[in-house]
Order: sequence, then structure tokens, then C-alpha cells
Amino acid sequence: MKYYTNISVQGNNILYRGVNNGRRVNKKIEYSPTLFLPSNKVTPWKTLFGESLESKRFETIRDARDFIKRYDGVENFKIYGNDRYEYAFIADEHRGPIDWDIKELSIVIIDIEVGSENGFPDPYKATEPITAIAVRQLNGGITVYGCGDYEKQGDENYIKCKDEWTLCKTFLKDWQDNYPDVVSGWNIDYFDIPYLVNRFNRILGEDETKKLSPWNNVWERTFVHKGQQKR
Repeated sequence: MKYYTNISVQGNNILYRGVNNGRRVNKKIEYSPTLFLPSNKVTPWKTLFGESLESKRFETIRDARDFIKRYDGVENFKIYGNDRYEYAFIADEHRGPIDWDIKELSIVIIDIEVGSENGFPDPYKATEPITAIAVRQLNGGITVYGCGDYEKQGDENYIKCKDEWTLCKTFLKDWQDNYPDVVSGWNIDYFDIPYLVNRFNRILGEDETKKLSPWNNVWERTFVHKGQQKR
């Protein structure tokens, strides 16, 4: 059984994470995308209106992007195909229905606790210390990282750390040992994740923070939520 868990594009490479016969796969793949141009010949490829197309393969993703840019706005020069190359790769490599097994996935729910002596903490300034991080594995147990004494509520594993720096480093090491496929939690897009990243930048430095990603690459995006721009 072979299936992907995450696919993204970096430069000319596909960043591929998946499972192959029960074994986790993490690799960079050089991808040669294909676009399509109108043709007077009879070909296997058609537009939605039944017009013939011929394929044009590019050595690299950059070559394909440069080709699209070069002819952008040129009258009567139509280019067809998917320029979201992660989806084009999926269509090329994972045709048809995909069998997958949820038991093989690493799915975690996280929750962080933060000091609030100065009011509700801003996730983008991240000036207050992280006091605890709780991680629940969907197919496993619960681990809580903290700095103080803790009275266990059940069978969770509590890891007591001497200070915030040690807490962050200990959590990061365990995270690297088993990078999750899915991260969930209450309001994590707007608080937990941005706070974690920005606080790690402050406490551990940007190079260490990048290790939150299996590709050693963390970037910021902006989006609009309820009329407000978020990061």
C-alpha cells in the first residue's frame, strides 16, 4: 500500500511525505511538469470543449513557470494544464482511488499554556513564557511538558523541565523523533501555532525553530479571518 500524506513544492522539488508498505517516506523529488498547447493534430488530450492539445514537458518547475510568464498576455497563445505543481504531481504519481490506513498516520492534538500576568498574550509578539505543552497522539497516549509540579489526571506522561528553554528543547526533540502528519487543536491556527513559532524564535532562535518542520523550513502566510488580516 502506497499513499502520500503531504506534498508541497520547494523550488524545483516536490517535498514528498508518505507511507509505502507501512514504512514512512520522506524525500525530495525533482519534478518535470507537463503543460498543454493547442494542436491541429489528433491527440489523446482535449480541452473541455473537445479541442485537441499537445503536451509540452519541461525539465524543471522553474522552466514551466518561466514559459507561462513569457507568454502571459500574448494574444491567442493559450496554455493549458495545472500550474499548481503539487497537484499535477499527485495526478501523475497517484492515479485512481488511494488506499490508506489511518492507523499508520501520526495525528496529534496540541494545547499550549502561556503566562498571562500582563493580560491575554499576543501570539505574534510572544512575550510571555510557555508554561506547558500538552500533546495527545490519536493512536497513542498523552504527554505533558511543564516546568512546575503537576498532579496527574490519568495515565498521561508528565515531563518536568527545569525552565522554559529546557521545555521547548525537550518538546522539539520529541517532535523531531516523530513528525506528525496531522496537527489539530482548539484555535491552533490563530494562537497555539503562531505563539509556539514566535516564542521558539525568541527562546531557541530561528534555526532551531525551523526544526519544527521535517524540511527545516518554516514560513509565514497571511490570510483574512472574519474581516481581519491574520498571519
